[in-house]
Amino acid sequence: ALLIPWPLHLATDLSTTTILLIQGAGFIVAASLLTHPRLRPKIVPASLASDAARKAAQAQFFAHGVHLTSERTGVLIYVALAEHCVEVVADDVIDAKVDETQWKAIADEIVTAARADHLADGLVAAIRRAGALLKEHFPRRPDDKNELPNRVVEI
Repeated sequence: ALLIPWPLHLATDLSTTTILLIQGAGFIVAASLLTHPRLRPKIVPASLASDAARKAAQAQFFAHGVHLTSERTGVLIYVALAEHCVEVVADDVIDAKVDETQWKAIADEIVTAARADHLADGLVAAIRRAGALLKEHFPRRPDDKNELPNRVVEI
């Protein structure tokens, strides 16, 4: 929208008011197109979308108290539908024992399922896989209790 006035000013006899009105209309049209939910993910570079999803996942990890488990073994699976990104955030203790490639494989499994229009199945499989990792590194003790709600939160 900032570029619209220059060619109009140099190549036409339009008044300044008319040029500014055209610029304002151009801005409104561009803003409307660029904020459309179907267009925005295609316009935003993948690296920016991924960074935004990672920051949002970490914020939700703390906002929902996943970091407050007594053993520090909470895991959050964050799916950003609009950005087409999945992030797995694990608390410090479990993250130190599980290689990053395993969390990435879980995230990739969800993405693959979502692309095949089977997001729910992908989430179930990912949750099972994350549970298996937790079980491997932190076997259940008789006095263990579930400290976190097992639910999907939509925001």
